[in-house]
Amino acid sequence: MTDRTPNEAHSAERYSRSPPATQCQDFMELWQARCVQGYVAVHLHSKIDLGDLAKVTQFSRCKFNRTFKASFGCTPGQYVRRMRVARAQNLMTVSGDPLCQIATESGFADQSHFNRCFRKVVGESPAVWRARRCESMQKTWGGGPA
Repeated sequence: MTDRTPNEAHSAERYSRSPPATQCQDFMELWQARCVQGYVAVHLHSKIDLGDLAKVTQFSRCKFNRTFKASFGCTPGQYVRRMRVARAQNLMTVSGDPLCQIATESGFADQSHFNRCFRKVVGESPAVWRARRCESMQKTWGGGPA
């Protein structure tokens, strides 16, 4: 029997164990994360293959999925959709192009797919978002009715 108090015994046991597996998560190196971001940005308008993203980081697909989620806080698919929606928002802000054209240029299969993804990410349809954006810009820049 040892002469330790219950608190001392608990502390000794606590610090003698190796850290739990959740603290040993794999994260991407900064260069890998930047390579993924660059690859997605360049290929946003086309189909992005998970295997190609894994190659960019020099990981297997399984390790890529695990490290991507740990590093970015979302799945690769969610990240790509968010980046496509962000690109579409930018295009809607700077151009008057129709939504079907913006959907294609942002990498969505069609306008219906674009509408579903946009609503899921932003919380409202692209048409409503664009109308609000244009309305607020007119008020800001004084382009509205007097």
